[in-house]
Amino acid sequence: MTAAVLGGVPVAEITRRPSRASPRCLYFHGRANVLGGASQAADPTSQVGRRTRAKVISVDYRLAPEHPYVA
Repeated sequence: MTAAVLGGVPVAEITRRPSRASPRCLYFHGRANVLGGASQAADPTSQVGRRTRAKVISVDYRLAPEHPYVA
């Protein structure tokens, strides 16, 4: 898992074997926009990558209550 920024938004990139030809999967974690983050969703995210053989990009978006309007 590698921390990165994509379009100004923090993300976590999860890869098994990095390759330019690997498919990409954009993952938005659940938890009611209140709990967790990209790093805490690493287990389900890595499962998605393992099963699809894709590079998974997990978005670390702002959460409530600190940010009442989730972006």
